[in-house]
Amino acid sequence: MEEKEHELRQARHSLANMLARRDHSELELQQKLSLRYSQEIVETVLTEAKEKKWLSSPEELAERVSEQLHRKLKGRRYITQYLKKKGLPLPALCPEREQEKAQELLARHFQWDLSDSTQSLPLSEKQRAFHYLQRRGYEEALIRDLLF
Repeated sequence: MEEKEHELRQARHSLANMLARRDHSELELQQKLSLRYSQEIVETVLTEAKEKKWLSSPEELAERVSEQLHRKLKGRRYITQYLKKKGLPLPALCPEREQEKAQELLARHFQWDLSDSTQSLPLSEKQRAFHYLQRRGYEEALIRDLLF
């Protein structure tokens, strides 16, 4: 009995350390804790954390994570995939914002001004830009609208 109590204390300590570094989704915490502790201990610790309101709501956490990824100029596909992996719901994404981010990335990486309609870009440069944006999680239709 004393050994189980000791393991429970360790699991609580591990959970507190993880949450002190950054917010985690419940799925992330469960995956990380289950590497070291039994399923029973993990469920107990997560239940306690919910009761003590240590965990952010999934919607609130998804919104914050999504905003962080937007600031890093990640595309919609990347954000969606990342949130799914973390077990978080998908917030509404704005198509206009996606286009602005893609234009900013192109301006930074390729020094292009897409608002200048007189600027004609060679096909090879457009292809490089297409693949660059695609690897960053932007949708093909959006990229085509920007470049072609």
